[in-house]
Amino acid sequence: RNVVIFGDSGVGKSSVVNLLAPSSGAKTSSGVSTCTFMSQRYDVVIDDENFGIWDTAGLNGGSITRSRIPSRSKTAVDMTTATVTLESLLYRLDREGGIQLLVYVIKGPSVSQSLARNYDIFNSAISRKKVPISVIITGLENVEGDMEDWWEGGEGVLKEFDMYFDAHACVTTLPEGKTQNPVLAERRRHSQVVLRKMLMETCRQGTVQHRDTKFWVRSALGDVYSLINSGPKWDRITNVALCSGEASLVNTALIGEWETCSARIRGRSYTFHNVSNTVSSPGSKALSSGWGRGPDLLVYVPGGPIDDAKSVSRLHTFCELYHGDVCPLVVVAKEDAREAWEKHVRERGLDAKVTFYVPQSEKPMEQVHEAIAMRRLMRGPSRATSKRRKASDKDKENRPSGLVRSKAVSRRSLPGIHSDTVDERINDGQITSK
Repeated sequence: RNVVIFGDSGVGKSSVVNLLAPSSGAKTSSGVSTCTFMSQRYDVVIDDENFGIWDTAGLNGGSITRSRIPSRSKTAVDMTTATVTLESLLYRLDREGGIQLLVYVIKGPSVSQSLARNYDIFNSAISRKKVPISVIITGLENVEGDMEDWWEGGEGVLKEFDMYFDAHACVTTLPEGKTQNPVLAERRRHSQVVLRKMLMETCRQGTVQHRDTKFWVRSALGDVYSLINSGPKWDRITNVALCSGEASLVNTALIGEWETCSARIRGRSYTFHNVSNTVSSPGSKALSSGWGRGPDLLVYVPGGPIDDAKSVSRLHTFCELYHGDVCPLVVVAKEDAREAWEKHVRERGLDAKVTFYVPQSEKPMEQVHEAIAMRRLMRGPSRATSKRRKASDKDKENRPSGLVRSKAVSRRSLPGIHSDTVDERINDGQITSK
C-alpha cells in the first residue's frame, strides 16, 4: 500500500517516517527547500502489513517561475523542473499500484492560503479526491494539556480554508535523543501508537484504477499548473455534470426543462449542466466541450431503487462518458436507499460519496450541499484566463464569467495564537437557470 506524505520542508515529514519505523533511516532536513515534488520511498512494515511511504516535497509556500526567467524570491521554484519531477513521480506511483492514502504534515502557528494550495495540489489535482487524506500536526511536545486538544480549535480553522480530512494525529516527532524528560518520552511513545493506528485504519486496500494513465497524468499536471499560477483569492466557477432520472435537485414544475443552472453553494459559484438526455441515448458522447477543462464534479440522482437495473446501468454509463475515474462522484439518493447505494458503489469499485436528501425537512438539501462542497475538484483559472487577468484596471472590473472572487481569508491563526481576522460569508440559495 502506497502512502504519500507531503508538506513543507522542515515540518517533520522524515521524522514522521522515522517514528513509524525507526529502522527506515529517513534523513531529516534542516528546513532547506528541496526540489518540489521530489520524493523518497521507504518500505515500512507495521503489524505485518507492508507500506510504501513516499516522503514528498511540497510547494514550500513559495512561488513558481518559468524556466530561464530569474526570480528574486528564494522560495521560487522552476516550473519546468517541477513539472518533469511530478510527471515522473505520477508514472512511478501508477506502476507501483497507485495511491492508497495521502498524509499532510503541517507545523506552525497559522494556516495560510499557501498551506491550502498544497492541500489542493495533492488532494484534488493529483489524487482527484479519490483516496483518503489524513493530517498530522507536529511540534506539539510543549503544548499544555493533551496534544489531542489542539484539534478542538484547529479543525475549524482548517475547514475555513476548505481543508477536510478523514483522520488526524496530533503528535511530537522529537527523536529519542531529545526526549530524556519522562513527559516528553511518554508523548513520543504515544505519538508512535497514534500514527500507526491512523495509518492502519485509514489506508485502504486497493485504489481507483485509471482507465487512461496518460489522461490522468495530463489532467493532474494541468490542474497543478493552474493552482500554482492562480492568485490567492481566486477560484473559477465549478462545472457540475448532473445526471438524473427524476427532477430531484431542481423543481422543474417551477422552471420547466433546463440545460444549465447557476447556483451559489456555501459561498461558491456553480454551474450545473443537465446531461441526463445524453446518457440515455445510444452511442452518446459527453457534452463538455464548452466547459473549459470539463466537469469538476459528477452528481448522479437515481431515477429508481437500487435493484433497478436501468438506474444502475445509467450510473456506469455516466461515469464512463464523463471520466468518473479522474472526476469525483456524488450519488444523491433518498434517505432509505442510502445504505444500498453505498454497498453498490463499494462492491463495484466506484469511488463515490453517497449522500441523501430529506424532502420534508427544514433544510432538505443540507447534506447534498456539504457533499458537493467537499467533493468538487479545486482548480485555478485556465492559462488563457490567467493572461486575461493581467489586463488593465478597467478591464479587471469586468471579470471573466468563469471566475469568482473567493471570500476566504488569507491567513488564520491556529489554537493558542490570537487573530482578529474575520472570515467573510455569503448566503447560499441564489439560483438562476437558463
